[in-house]
Amino acid sequence: MAFGGFFAVYSYIKYDMGDLMRLGPGFFPLALGLLLVVIGAIVGLQGLRGEANPETRIGKFDWDILILIIGSVLFFAFALKALGLMLTIVCVCLLSSLASHDFSFRAAIAIAIFMAIFSWLVFIEGLGMVLQMWPSPPSEWSFVAIAFIVCALILAAFLLIRRTRNESVNL
Repeated sequence: MAFGGFFAVYSYIKYDMGDLMRLGPGFFPLALGLLLVVIGAIVGLQGLRGEANPETRIGKFDWDILILIIGSVLFFAFALKALGLMLTIVCVCLLSSLASHDFSFRAAIAIAIFMAIFSWLVFIEGLGMVLQMWPSPPSEWSFVAIAFIVCALILAAFLLIRRTRNESVNL
């Protein structure tokens, strides 16, 4: 609610709202902020009523999933220029699929190939965007891209080993 309220007030003060026939740039952030306030109020009020149900108790938080999902988005941002669209999308799909509790190499590879082809069809062929499709020579990579790609691959290998080790113990 606070997040939505902040952006609603900020957009109302900072941007022009326009009128009903011609909406200004502040109308959408205001409407979205107010919608977040309403949704937050509904969720908050539902959480306050009734007693706690032992079946809906929240378990241990899985930090691996958070790291993999946010890391995949950051990987895309830093690696796109160095690795190109196709290889970056394949890597992001493989990295983010490690966050699934039902991880499967076959499914991850199938999704990665599908997403690479789909992205090419939508962004390059459909929208006509000019994006680098394939990796540039490593000599042209920035230090940040090299560091982030290496760190992401090491972290992914560590998490994959940890996940497969935990699955073999649970079997």
